[in-house]
Amino acid sequence: MKENKPIKNIWVILSLVFFFPLGLILMWAKTNWNNKTKWVVTAVIGVFMLISIVNGNATPSSTSSNTNSQSIKSQPTAKQAPDAAKPVVPTVAFDKNIGNNQVAAKEAQNIQQSFDKTIPGLIKSVYINCDPQDLGGKSEHDYEKSILQAANITITVDADMWSNSMTDSLKKDFVAGLIKTVKTNINVYPSITVSDGFRTVATGNWSVWNGEVSITLK
Repeated sequence: MKENKPIKNIWVILSLVFFFPLGLILMWAKTNWNNKTKWVVTAVIGVFMLISIVNGNATPSSTSSNTNSQSIKSQPTAKQAPDAAKPVVPTVAFDKNIGNNQVAAKEAQNIQQSFDKTIPGLIKSVYINCDPQDLGGKSEHDYEKSILQAANITITVDADMWSNSMTDSLKKDFVAGLIKTVKTNINVYPSITVSDGFRTVATGNWSVWNGEVSITLK
């Protein structure tokens, strides 16, 4: 009967490192190491195995998380559609002495220039107040064609020419012509006050109800 001889320690150690669990079996069966040493080695190997198993289970999750993160990062970010470009209406300088906005001031200037050519000296000043005053981001053209509420026109005439050179009929035609001109050029319901610099000499308005011009001489 052959004697169970212990093998060299070097072979056991190599087997423990490279040929597990063969090394562990050889250590217990073929070495003359004391039991305490064998249990310590077994415990160390067990700890390494446990760490290896835990890391092996955690790695796929971590890898999956990294993969998902990379996938999210790699996805092109949806670009937000830029807001539709809004037309920028430039601020126009105007003479505030003749109108409360650029449309009103422009119309007042046109009236003044027109009468300066046809009846020089009759109109001393013109002021138009449009409601609403704010153009609301519209161009002058769009503002003029939009439905406005009112335009109040204040005309100062030469007192001598009004009293001595114009008949009542001509005065009414003058006021009516101004109202119709403003109504045509700006989509408003105009009212007019005519002053000779001392008092109000005429008033007029465009009726909302029947579309007729009403004039009162004073």
